[in-house]
Amino acid sequence: MNWVLYPACAAVTFLALLYRLPTLIRRPEPALVALCCYFAILTIAFTLSTPPVFVGVSKFFGVPNIAGMLTQCGALLAAVMQQVVVVAWAYPWAQAKLRIRWLLVLTVSALTCMAFLFGIAVQDMTVNPHNFAVDSAAISSYQLYLAVYLSCYILGLVESVRLCWRYSSEVGPGWLRSGLRTAAAGSSLGLVYAAARGADIFAAHIGLDGRQWEPVARLGAVGATLLMVIGWTMPTWGPLLSRVSAQSGRYRTYYRLRPLWQALYNVVPDIALALPRQRGISRLPLSHLDLHLYRRIVEIRDARMALLPFFDIEFSDAVRTRAAQQGWTGRRLDAVVEAANLAVAIEAKKRWGSGASAMPQTIAGDFDRPDETDGSLHDELDWLVLVAVAFARSPVVAGAISTLPNHEHLTNPE
Repeated sequence: MNWVLYPACAAVTFLALLYRLPTLIRRPEPALVALCCYFAILTIAFTLSTPPVFVGVSKFFGVPNIAGMLTQCGALLAAVMQQVVVVAWAYPWAQAKLRIRWLLVLTVSALTCMAFLFGIAVQDMTVNPHNFAVDSAAISSYQLYLAVYLSCYILGLVESVRLCWRYSSEVGPGWLRSGLRTAAAGSSLGLVYAAARGADIFAAHIGLDGRQWEPVARLGAVGATLLMVIGWTMPTWGPLLSRVSAQSGRYRTYYRLRPLWQALYNVVPDIALALPRQRGISRLPLSHLDLHLYRRIVEIRDARMALLPFFDIEFSDAVRTRAAQQGWTGRRLDAVVEAANLAVAIEAKKRWGSGASAMPQTIAGDFDRPDETDGSLHDELDWLVLVAVAFARSPVVAGAISTLPNHEHLTNPE
């Protein structure tokens, strides 16, 4: 497991560091410095935990398992760096600087104590890159080392959760809030690793083999790291993801409107605000998509106005009754009725041309506002997509077209 998970985590944290470095170079803010330090520390820690590196570093320094101690010191430092990030964001710098200073003083004290206790325990250790913490847990001085390490580590995680959650409540909904809460969830998952590592201390006293839950410790550490990396990078890649998603949604809307627009254009070609050769009707626009969507709304509305003489109130009421009987309700029911009106009007226009007399105003008025929108582009698009989908797929609309021969009174050919 160490051969796969730890190098993978090292790669992920290193990529996160590379992702944030350009911003750090352009704008070296304290919180961003701490965040990059956090990614760098995790990269080093997981690299040291990889078995070949673990053994090589221990041999280089001539100290058994020193790579393990450096890894655990890195985990503690990473927990502290998370707190520094949030403190630098949440408080004025004068106040944040004082808090950070005390935090670093306490951290250095804890690391010094850990190094001292490790130095006492190391003479009884053997190098084991896979289970060194479990194998060393029977050494009393190493148990004290673990107690200091885990106490400070757990306090750091709990404080990170508290700060991330509190600060997330103070910012508005968005990617920053989601990122902070994801980081808080990652810190919470880190407590699983701490619990498994703490159980090593007691296992040595009650005759249990700590290797039984060693996979839990590793998965807890890896899962916590991945969640925290996602959370701390989310405010930067999240908005880009939102823009891509929004653009994809607009393309889907444009594509879904096409069958209705094409059917209307075929019978009322004058609705086109630009020549088809210039607009590329057969393909999606690559730029100015909002403009193309706005044009499509206008053109569909213009075509509908041109087809009003072919609408029939009795037919519309019959379609509404039939659709309601099939379970359609609310706005979707209105969209099915509107789609059926348009489908039959298009067929009538094809059959009888433009020889329709003007509708009586009392009848035309029934179709002046086929839907209720708030006037926004988004709401109008939602409505037209409902109509277009019903136009292309609804069996109610297909059935309405089949009844067209019974509605020749829709027109009054000259």
